[in-house]
Amino acid sequence: MKSTVFGAVIGALVVGAAGAADAQQGRSNTNNTKISAASVDGYATIYACVDQERGVLRLLLPPDVCHPTREFMISWNVAGNGTGVPGPAGPQGPAGPQGPAGPAGPAGPKGDTGVTGATGATGATGLTGATGPAGPAGPAGPKGDTGATGATGPQGPAGPAGATGATGAAGPAGATGATGPAGPAGPKGDTGATGATGPQGPQGVQGEQGPAGPQGVPGPAGSGGGGGAMFAGESVLPELSVNVTSCPSQQDSPAYGSSVPLTPGYYRAVLDGSTSIGKGTNGTSQISIYVWSSSGLALTEFGKSVSSSGASERSLGYFRLTVSDQINVFAYVGTNCGNASLSGKLGFERVGD
Repeated sequence: MKSTVFGAVIGALVVGAAGAADAQQGRSNTNNTKISAASVDGYATIYACVDQERGVLRLLLPPDVCHPTREFMISWNVAGNGTGVPGPAGPQGPAGPQGPAGPAGPAGPKGDTGVTGATGATGATGLTGATGPAGPAGPAGPKGDTGATGATGPQGPAGPAGATGATGAAGPAGATGATGPAGPAGPKGDTGATGATGPQGPQGVQGEQGPAGPQGVPGPAGSGGGGGAMFAGESVLPELSVNVTSCPSQQDSPAYGSSVPLTPGYYRAVLDGSTSIGKGTNGTSQISIYVWSSSGLALTEFGKSVSSSGASERSLGYFRLTVSDQINVFAYVGTNCGNASLSGKLGFERVGD
């Protein structure tokens, strides 16, 4: 079939073989298609590519080649390929289908960055805007300093004396004004002198003798050697006395005796002095002696009281010191109807270690 389709074309091209040889020198044919020819055994050979789908013949100019899948190459020369008469041209073949579009080619490389353009000219100055509204009034400034006093002006001339006016009638007496407020209190006056001591009241009625107190606890046996107790010190008692006849009226008299330093050991307190106590009707009288350590710890005490309910007495006892200490003695007498007095000394005997 291919020989039939291209027979007439081949015949025509053979006739123009000489012209094809000229086309190799760069001259164009009427269709602007270059024809390639080569000499084979003294004959000029012509090459062409045939499109298998559309039946189109394309003359080939080496070193061009035919499409590897869509075209095939043919060649001929003036000698032809036989002695037979070319057959009639075959009918026009149908147009082949549109071939698929080829794939997009790869993107080309990025071009170089262009040169930065020159800076444009400065634009014209815009029109001045309209004036804005006035702002609010600012705060008042600080008050200025007082100006200097101006100089005194000159004395003006004396005016003429006026005529003496008539004496006016006496006005009515004014109302009495309100009493003013009391003035502030005056300063405190000096303390008056101490009044004279009143006369000694009469001796109160001797109270009834109280019952004998219970037998005291026997003291511990003394350490071996010298035997009896040893005097360690004494406190001089204050002379205290109270006497109340206008009953009932409480009267108290407290005071400290002299302190006594004692070393560690076992001691007994002994009262060497006199006491007196009495009561009136429904009265109560009391005498007390307290012995304390320097830290306020009670060591022993003496007490005597008389009242309408009877009389009582507490005897001085024994106490022990583990460290040397300053012993304090406190005495007290008091009554609300009657009398009480105390004087003398309070001795301390060391009876053991």
